[in-house]
Amino acid sequence: MTNNSVADITLGDFWGLDGTELDDNLGTSAIICRTRKGIQLFNRITDRSVTRRMDLNNVKRGNQCYSTPVKKFSEDLSESFFESLEKYGYKQALQLLNNKNALTRK
Repeated sequence: MTNNSVADITLGDFWGLDGTELDDNLGTSAIICRTRKGIQLFNRITDRSVTRRMDLNNVKRGNQCYSTPVKKFSEDLSESFFESLEKYGYKQALQLLNNKNALTRK
């Protein structure tokens, strides 16, 4: 995710709230309205949500992916993960993926 996005709205986890008044251990989402259309859509849900306006720098500070995209796994690792997921379940598939990914970084 970058400032160059053409999306009307960008959604993501809001990391970096630990120890603040917003830290409720339930998870907080960041909603970035990038266009007028995005603001209009967001305004349609605010009466059914708990929202707080935040400075974009607060979002960026705890969310490295805002300015540095996540690296995509190779097709081999992705395929291997989904095969393991089907065979062994989520936890074991994730563990196998992490082990294989660690080996490819060396």
